[in-house]
Amino acid sequence: LAIAIGPLLNIIFDVKPQAIQLSDQLSHQLQPITAKKMPLTIRVPAAKHTENARTPDDIYIQIDQYQRVTSSDKLVPYLTRLYNNESWSIVNSAMLTGAANNRQLHIFRHKTSGQRIAQLQWFQVGDWQTSSIATAKLLQVPALILGKNHFMIITLQATCTTNNCDQTITRLKNSESLTLRSQGN
Repeated sequence: LAIAIGPLLNIIFDVKPQAIQLSDQLSHQLQPITAKKMPLTIRVPAAKHTENARTPDDIYIQIDQYQRVTSSDKLVPYLTRLYNNESWSIVNSAMLTGAANNRQLHIFRHKTSGQRIAQLQWFQVGDWQTSSIATAKLLQVPALILGKNHFMIITLQATCTTNNCDQTITRLKNSESLTLRSQGN
């Protein structure tokens, strides 16, 4: 039903995308890095603006920003598995709830080396945040109607120092609010 409603509303409202200046979301005090330095490469469609940085306590951050250019573009691009499942497997997943919003936590294990990576990831569609790709796709409809032509994938990663990754998860939780600027446009 939602899949049919989106295109119908787009025809009815004929919402023209309003380009906005995509700005850095990360603190300038963080050390800039390249995407190749992320512990686990994030597989995302080509973004209009990407930032990568590392905190002093080795939290790696990637923010990919998107916006529509033409009326036929999707605000939320086609997203599937955002990691290489031939090299990595998810050994644990949890939904972290907090004051801000729910965040999806995954613990990945490299299939040959056994290295473990903790990852906290969520999506921002206009003014809304979610950890679900399906929900992000649904949220693009009200976002576009309200003229919110902005989508972000926010990923925080760190290498686990123990098998259960407890200390690393705590570091990820503590870094979220310290490293990101206001999530507004």
